[in-house]
Amino acid sequence: MSLIVNFLDLFNLHKLSFEEKLDYKQNCNKKQKDN
Repeated sequence: MSLIVNFLDLFNLHKLSFEEKLDYKQNCNKKQKDN
């Protein structure tokens, strides 16, 4: 299930601007640290 979510996330990243991608990556890193 997580693979599907990751794929959707990657697909959505293509629609974001460069700055938004950086913010997205930082948010992902924070989530991983929380877990």
